[in-house]
Amino acid sequence: MNVRGIGVGIALASLASLLLPGAAGARNPHCAGGIQYVVGGLRDKDKGNTEDYRRQMAKALSQLESCAAEDSVDFEAIGYLGWAYAEVESCGLSGRWFAKAIDGLAAKGDKKKAGVATNNRDSYWANKLNDGISKIGSAQAAYPDFTKKPENDADVTLKAEA
Repeated sequence: MNVRGIGVGIALASLASLLLPGAAGARNPHCAGGIQYVVGGLRDKDKGNTEDYRRQMAKALSQLESCAAEDSVDFEAIGYLGWAYAEVESCGLSGRWFAKAIDGLAAKGDKKKAGVATNNRDSYWANKLNDGISKIGSAQAAYPDFTKKPENDADVTLKAEA
């Protein structure tokens, strides 16, 4: 076989591998990178490494925003975008991206990943609710009878803190 025949054979084989059903496609690098930044950031958070945690979450948001713009049907990555926004205290955006991920995964029939995204969203909201309840409890402990007028300067300070 001559060189020309080999080249044509390789070209046809390459084309066939792209067109055949079941050909694996690579994940968008922004999606994969963003997920890695979220996971790495959470590890840093668990270790108490706040500076690296914040840096990783900023990178995760950047990567996953690009991912959502370029590959709007990578619902798993979009779920991680919701999680990243939850980590940086952005409730509205977090809820928006979690909802899109859960709806997309459910429509695709991927119940397992939809369940993971739902659990992450529910965990985030439960933590926020518990944090709010804790703050209310601390305020009540600092100044138990909030309707009572402060009797002295110390009470005025306590009521203001509460």
